[in-house]
Amino acid sequence: MEDKEFYTQVTLPHAVSEKAEPPLPNQVGPYKIDSLLSKGSMALLYLGIDPETKTPLVVKVLSPDFFSEKINSKTLESITDQFLKESEILQMSDHPNIIKLYGQGKWERGLYIALEFIQGVSLKQFIIQNSLSQKRSLEILLQVAYALMHLHTHGIIHRDLKPENILITESGAVKVIDFGIARLVQEKAKTLQGGIIGTPSYMSPEQKKDPAKASYGSDIFSLGIIMYELLVGKLSYGKVDLDLIPKRIKPIVEKCLSTKLSNRYANTTDLIADISKYLKNLYDLEEDSDDVAQVVSSLESAYNHLIPPSLPKWTQTEVGLAKTKHPYALDLYYDFYKLADKTEILILAKTPNATPTSLMRLSALRACFKTLIYKHKTSSDLTFDPTTVASQLNEMCHYDRTKPRFAFALVSIHEESESFSCINFGFHSVWHLPHESTSPHILKSTLPLLGADPNLEILETKDSWSAGDALLLHTFNAEADKKSFIDELDQKIQHSFVEILELSTNAQAQNILNSLLSYLPGDKSSHSHLIINLEKIG
Repeated sequence: MEDKEFYTQVTLPHAVSEKAEPPLPNQVGPYKIDSLLSKGSMALLYLGIDPETKTPLVVKVLSPDFFSEKINSKTLESITDQFLKESEILQMSDHPNIIKLYGQGKWERGLYIALEFIQGVSLKQFIIQNSLSQKRSLEILLQVAYALMHLHTHGIIHRDLKPENILITESGAVKVIDFGIARLVQEKAKTLQGGIIGTPSYMSPEQKKDPAKASYGSDIFSLGIIMYELLVGKLSYGKVDLDLIPKRIKPIVEKCLSTKLSNRYANTTDLIADISKYLKNLYDLEEDSDDVAQVVSSLESAYNHLIPPSLPKWTQTEVGLAKTKHPYALDLYYDFYKLADKTEILILAKTPNATPTSLMRLSALRACFKTLIYKHKTSSDLTFDPTTVASQLNEMCHYDRTKPRFAFALVSIHEESESFSCINFGFHSVWHLPHESTSPHILKSTLPLLGADPNLEILETKDSWSAGDALLLHTFNAEADKKSFIDELDQKIQHSFVEILELSTNAQAQNILNSLLSYLPGDKSSHSHLIINLEKIG
């Protein structure tokens, strides 16, 4: 990778600037001037009006700076030639994705060219906002590639293809603009002193070394950088990491960005064919996904009926909850119950994988648990025994022919005795932070997944439950099988838990969720995750 200095070089040779804004002319050539649109290093852009059609257009004039005594005649001749070359190139480039030329000529202060006025936003802005889907990005890129193919067919190299020079109109059309440094292949390339020709972040290796060696392949390299930026949703600033590109389209981007010209696409036709093929597959997947979308919608609807619609309003315990917005969150189940003897119950379950089968198994688990506690919900004479219920549930899961397995936690809060108990299968730890303490108790468990062993001796962990105490359950280590990772995770939770005690329970849960998501290695979207936070308030 080149020095940072390379990317901050002057990119237009002999460019000069004038601090004072030049006076606004009333007319340039036949066009009435309305306002100054922009002032560049080589040219001024005015909003003009065509006297015959009354339509707006852009009038580009060579900067008056070049006609000062500071500019020698040889430099002025070179700049003038390039300015006139732009109009010559645009005359040859009649294409819907390329800005149109309406006229050119001389006026009292030099030269002008009249261009199509395009109401739109540069592609750079869309990349910065990361507001384009992969499909829309490639559709835009394909239009740019068609414009490039048209240019190359007519022997034209753009030499400065970049997001700022691609406009998206209000109707969604694509327009390639700014041919100020474009050249014809058959003409002898001029190497001008005083800077480089092009924009460093988008220039091919051969163009960086020698602007005279820019070729069709150089434009394809520039298009490859733009493709990369569209796919990753950010500007590259000369740094490209191809591991960020989706695997299926990565070979196309790699071929565009090959540092060796001979390994790059030989022409835009082949590039267009590959992008079109990839897009067709995306369209086909969308068509095939209609039925799948209906199935997924039904599954999500069923899942929403499985979990409680709102958090409980317990008398002395406040409940907070935060969960990831997983598109197919079918692997988590949680519920809250208030028994007749005033025991408050929280259960949390997670399947090893998120599949439609997981939803079926969680539904069965819910039905089994509700059956086991049914009499406790209706009779205050019965005392709830968590170990008995957990043992029965464990046996039910083990002997079920589908062999369901769950990480499962059962927390029961006893208001009258101001205590709580916890039974934990596979979640490894539940956290208890006593009031005014900065050292949470880690209620660890070595029990395997629920249903794995029907002969387990199940013991509950008990602790006091006083005003200001807090409990935390999470699902992050349900899939963990490395003790080192579990220990590191516990340290992260301990640090986060103590820091946010002044927040509401929901805010506490969300903060801890965000903290653990940032720590979690690998693909964060492969599992859904949940934080439940309880606080004694009475």
